[in-house]
Amino acid sequence: EKLREQLQSFLNQYEVREKHFEHELKAKDLECQLEHAKLKQAEELLKQAQADAFNQRGVAELMAEKEKESRATLELYGQKFESLHATIAKSNEQFVSFKKDSEKMLKRCKALEKEKREATKNAEKNQSSVSELSQSNEQLRKDLTVAMKQKNSMETLCRKLTQERSDLQNQLKALHGDSYAASKPDEGSAVSPEDNTEDGAQAGTSPVEAAEPEATEEAGNTGVDGGAADAESSR
Repeated sequence: EKLREQLQSFLNQYEVREKHFEHELKAKDLECQLEHAKLKQAEELLKQAQADAFNQRGVAELMAEKEKESRATLELYGQKFESLHATIAKSNEQFVSFKKDSEKMLKRCKALEKEKREATKNAEKNQSSVSELSQSNEQLRKDLTVAMKQKNSMETLCRKLTQERSDLQNQLKALHGDSYAASKPDEGSAVSPEDNTEDGAQAGTSPVEAAEPEATEEAGNTGVDGGAADAESSR
């Protein structure tokens, strides 16, 4: 009986231990599955980390390239800034020079404006003088026209008087010739025809010559009076 009880007890203990071991095996199996899951998750995380690291490396390289480009751009901007600074300095110098030139030009413009005003005044004076001279010239032309008319009248009158004088001289010569032929004086007291002609010409021409200047003077006075009247009326 005791042996049976011991065996039964031993079998019970064995069953309990076997269940315990089975339970532990299941626990270990679960732990292994959990560890496998963790390992798989760790591997995935590692792969992702590697991918992220690769990506980060690419990003870092890209950032490095961008940094180089940024540095180059910064250097270029620095050069441009220096060039701009030099240009601004030069522009300031040019502005100062331009300001001086502008002041000179302003003074010159004022001087030219003054000269223009003076030239305008002189031009107005000259215009007035030209107008006066034009009026005087016009009056002189009118006076010249009147004088030319008077001259033509005087020339016509002189030609007419000269013709009349010539006719009178011829008539006197003819009269003296006839009287000489009719009288026939003696040889001692005779006068040559030439002397007679000269005496007759002198005697005949004297009244005419005396009358002719008077007629000429009267005609001249008449013409001058008429010209003065014409000039007065034209004014």
